[in-house]
Amino acid sequence: MKFNHVIDTLRLGCRELSRKYWEEYGQHDRESQCFFRYLVTGEIEAQLCTLMDTEFSDFEEFVGLVRGILSDYRDVRLENPPEDALGYIREAEEAFLALLEQARPDCGAPEIPYFRYLTGKERENVIARFREQWGYIPHKYWYPMNGQEIREDCLFLHTDHVEDYWPRIEQLLGLPEKHIYCYGEGDCAGRDCMEMTEFDGYNGFENACCGQDFSWLVYFSHEETVTFAGSILPEIRKILEPERQHWNRWE
Repeated sequence: MKFNHVIDTLRLGCRELSRKYWEEYGQHDRESQCFFRYLVTGEIEAQLCTLMDTEFSDFEEFVGLVRGILSDYRDVRLENPPEDALGYIREAEEAFLALLEQARPDCGAPEIPYFRYLTGKERENVIARFREQWGYIPHKYWYPMNGQEIREDCLFLHTDHVEDYWPRIEQLLGLPEKHIYCYGEGDCAGRDCMEMTEFDGYNGFENACCGQDFSWLVYFSHEETVTFAGSILPEIRKILEPERQHWNRWE
């Protein structure tokens, strides 16, 4: 059995704790180690996202695996934290365990977009498809960042000129009913390949998104450009026609 609805409930709880810890950190000296509370809750939420769609024999097995998250942090800042940060780390962990204690298998499903980090062989297979189908490798750049001449099979714009069109683009792609893959720069090792049901928008990271059939690609670069390619391109051109003066231009 799956417990996606419980995972999403716990994720929302982590976000509330993160907001609280961030606000409290802002009231302290920037050297304060209370920042580690914020790191821990963010890390726990990320690890919860690896458990989406996992099959469990029962709720007890699920709870046991979730407890194991607390000993499997990936953020390098949590590998050897300073001595005066340990109390803050324990505080955040205890706050999460309190949330877990309250979790029930029959809780309602919160309205939160689907999001899952891919792991193991599944992650390797999806990464291989990005490379084989589109030649995309993070940090190696893709069009137009790779210096190629203007390509007729792609369209790129500054992200500012796409911002108002994302709802129509997501509708074109069948989101949120359909799932997409996103691969690129992760926040730590091994956390770089995701399955989701909406675009996260431009966040400064280099990322590429594909449908699960890999027939199209949307590439976000470091330089605030977004590139569209593949089967969606004819319809994308229609949607972005009002921005034609900005097509394939550095601005």
